[in-house]
Amino acid sequence: MVSRIAIANPVEEGTEPDEAQLFSRCYRNPATSDIPGSGIGLHIASAAAGKFGATLTYRTTDGAVIFELRIPC
Repeated sequence: MVSRIAIANPVEEGTEPDEAQLFSRCYRNPATSDIPGSGIGLHIASAAAGKFGATLTYRTTDGAVIFELRIPC
């Protein structure tokens, strides 16, 4: 059995994250340079999830990004 938590965030066109770099340390989309942040949050979250067998995934929909944490029970 797996528990899931999903979070959706709206994004403006052109500011979608680069899927190849999304969970890399210090990655930030250049189009979001005016928004505060260091770009390490998703890297930390993904690494922490992996330590207890969970996975953090990403997908896009029209105008939103969705992050899903799958936790094994």
